[in-house]
Formats: sequence, C-alpha cells, structure tokens
Amino acid sequence: MAKIIELSEAPDGRKLYFNADLILYFYEVVDFDGNTTKVFIGDSNFDVVESAETIQQMLNN
Repeated sequence: MAKIIELSEAPDGRKLYFNADLILYFYEVVDFDGNTTKVFIGDSNFDVVESAETIQQMLNN
C-alpha cells in the first residue's frame, strides 16, 4: 500500500497529496512572496496528486 503524505500548505488553500514512496528528499526555500515552501525531490514519476481518484488508486496498489 502506498504511503500518502498530505501537505496543506498550498498558498491557495488546496490540500496537496504525495506518494511518499516516490519522494527521495525535500528542502525548504523562500518563495517570491517571502513564504517558506517545501520543494520535494523524487523519481521521474513523482508528481503532486490532487485527484481523489488517483489517491485511491495509489492506496489500492
């Protein structure tokens, strides 16, 4: 089963989800608004997942 990380720090209030198995590491940077944001580094299939359908598929694998 995939490990899903929920990150609710999106500037527009969206909840962002990541497959933890694909994350190698992350670091924090200051964006152009002066806010601290996390930059996640992973493998080539790594992406932010916002679709509940996709999250359910990840959990079922």
